[in-house]
Amino acid sequence: MIRTGVHQAAGPLLERDAELAAIGAVLDGARAGGGGLVVVEGAPGIGKSRLLEAAAAHARARGMQVLRGRGGVAETALPFGVAQQLFSPAVAALDDAALDRVLAGAAELAVPLLAPRAGGGGGRRDRARTGDHRALASLVHGLHWLAANLAAERPAALVVDDAHWADPASLRALAYLAEHVDELPVAIVAGTRPGGAGERPEPLEHLLGHRVATVVRPGALTPRAVAALVRDAWPAQASAALCAACAKATGGNPFLLGELLRTLRAEDRPPDPARVARLEPASIARAVLRRIAALDDDGAAALAVAAAVLGDDVRLADAAALAGLDPDGAAAAAAALTGASVLARAEPVVFAHPLVRAAVLREVGADERQGLHLRAAALLHDAGAPAERVAAQLAEVPRSGRPWAADALRAAAGQALERGVPEIAARHLARLLAEPLDDERRAGTLLDLGRVRLMSGDPETRPARSAPAATSPCARCMASARRCSPSAAPATPPRPSATGSPRPATARRWRASCARSSSRSASSSRRCAPRRSPTPGTSPGCAARSTSPTGRCWRRSPPSRSSRSSRTRARARSRGGRSATASSSPPRRPTA
Repeated sequence: MIRTGVHQAAGPLLERDAELAAIGAVLDGARAGGGGLVVVEGAPGIGKSRLLEAAAAHARARGMQVLRGRGGVAETALPFGVAQQLFSPAVAALDDAALDRVLAGAAELAVPLLAPRAGGGGGRRDRARTGDHRALASLVHGLHWLAANLAAERPAALVVDDAHWADPASLRALAYLAEHVDELPVAIVAGTRPGGAGERPEPLEHLLGHRVATVVRPGALTPRAVAALVRDAWPAQASAALCAACAKATGGNPFLLGELLRTLRAEDRPPDPARVARLEPASIARAVLRRIAALDDDGAAALAVAAAVLGDDVRLADAAALAGLDPDGAAAAAAALTGASVLARAEPVVFAHPLVRAAVLREVGADERQGLHLRAAALLHDAGAPAERVAAQLAEVPRSGRPWAADALRAAAGQALERGVPEIAARHLARLLAEPLDDERRAGTLLDLGRVRLMSGDPETRPARSAPAATSPCARCMASARRCSPSAAPATPPRPSATGSPRPATARRWRASCARSSSRSASSSRRCAPRRSPTPGTSPGCAARSTSPTGRCWRRSPPSRSSRSSRTRARARSRGGRSATASSSPPRRPTA
């Protein structure tokens, strides 16, 4: 579904000419058949959403179709959630003839994502739903061709806000589309917050470093731009001291400046530069709470808290049920919050800015917040909401103890796995272990969790570098060969501690193990040295392995008859039970 909430106070877009020029160049290239990627990176409130709104408006002015999506804190566990926001409305608006063209070829692979929202029938959609096209690679490939086919109808602009909160599967789809976006009439414009190494999803880092990416980083407004906005609010009272105080209090952050100006306008007295100078950014952000408290509607605060718990883009009916409001009361409260610039839209409920939602949530205690998340999960479950939405609320609760919670978490894990996102499936299964389960179900969940983590490439599930279990003669021989190999490492080096150096006790044990292994390898190298070259095609690291034509495996080559006779005579001499004649008899020639 489309989100169009404006995240900044309305007003002129100042000191953003370079950013708008970069976006315009990519849009022009897409119209000419060779698109591109623009990533708007900036701190919260710096004006990323305003730039993305401007990008959408410029794309429409160029005759392009605009596909909108936005990530959310509560939606990172919904596989392909942002991708559905982007493509489902566009596909649902097509007639049958256009639908056949858009879903032609490999684009049909994406139908399992679109069918729940696209509506309608058609043989192609029915066939695709029954096919096994739900693996991540198939869905990502299908979304790529879906975007290409949609753009073939009319050049397209994909606008994604808050990409740092987008689900990993949708980011992978965008990264895959970016690989060939310069050959398509497609422009991708994404907004994200800055982050260090490892703080953002890997596909998002790939987008930022992509060869076709143009990264723009809007900066804070200069004192001159702040003064222009202050004078626009108070043409007759905007003194130089007031403009300087506003610039210092907000640091040139456009969102904080808008909140400050809105707060000053709500007061029944002229703006005081001395009072403004004492304000801090945190107190300005909390001004939204004072606006909520000043509303005459008693249900406004409850609705704001309920919407903040449920997350952006929720139905007003769901937020009203959590807040305990009837439909009329919820509609009146939503209208009041929209008028106070707390909400950008009332249906579905969208906050004016993520900072506003964060400020509302900060005022709710941890215990109360967990109780609200549990109630939200129960309400969504009773209303028949998708298991993924129920699981997203349960993820905020350490343990629910409700019988339906385990079923919802397991169903959400299954849906994530069907869509090829084992990372999210593992998250749901790990949360499922906190619920009361019988022994059989807990064992099955642990087994499924291990299997899913292996699928996701979790480093903790990688097998240790140790000998395999000797359950067969071949396995025992391979284990012996590894033990006898002088180059075999006794164990994986110890992981560094938080300070960057290995823990002393662990390091000492590992070095002692290395020393014992080296001594053992040196003493056994002669005993275990292979007597013939290893058979081609054997596994690496097992140089002493040798395989007979019948499939039997030895640690070393089978001894010849002459060597067996020599050892027999040596044992006889040591025991004194054999004659010298037998000892000196020549060995028999080995037969073929």
